[in-house]
Amino acid sequence: MIENDFSELSQRKIINIMIDGEFLPYQKANDLRDLVTKFGFTTKFDSNGMSRWQIMKALLIELNKTDKTNDFLKYILSPIFLKPKIEQLKQTDLLALEPFEMEEKNIIIEQSRDEIQENFLAELNNELIFSHKKITVHNNIFSITNNLVELDNLVIKDRVDSGYISSLLANAKNDIYNEDFDSVITKARTILEEVFLQVISENNEEIKSNGKIIEYRNKVHEILGMKKMMIGTEK
Repeated sequence: MIENDFSELSQRKIINIMIDGEFLPYQKANDLRDLVTKFGFTTKFDSNGMSRWQIMKALLIELNKTDKTNDFLKYILSPIFLKPKIEQLKQTDLLALEPFEMEEKNIIIEQSRDEIQENFLAELNNELIFSHKKITVHNNIFSITNNLVELDNLVIKDRVDSGYISSLLANAKNDIYNEDFDSVITKARTILEEVFLQVISENNEEIKSNGKIIEYRNKVHEILGMKKMMIGTEK
């Protein structure tokens, strides 16, 4: 029996948070295969031919089945795993610090790790809201609990700004380099979908959030008074 059910973590948007580099180091397909090996699942599934998000989803499912999700979260939020992100955050080469600066180095690492963990968990919980779940950590033990909040009273973080879009575009370039073209298409769709939904929300209109991007586009056309142009037709 699963002691702590983390099955909600296998949602696509949560997987993107884990692998696309905004909070944790960007994970190439080979990096993810190394994680599969590290946690002992090489015989559970064949990751060859799988996209990055498919590998991570399969890994999360196996971690949950075997009650290893807590160990996994502790590892990906550990200083050794977060080293590239900590150096990026503080613009510091930790290895270049002199031995007598060890205390300063430890302070930088601990403060940065805490900051990354706080932001990472906040972003996970922003997605878990709709599952009425929340991840908490106490004494380095991660738990997922019921979070019975009223969705109508929530103010959801506005993520569609120039920084968010620039981050998606940068990650899409990494995906092209790694020939993960499915992920590139997904990011392009995500930008369109979230911009459409933001336009609808800011104009105090409502639409069912069902992932049907054509319906979102049509609603935006209606709100903004945009005419659909067909190839070969006159204005």
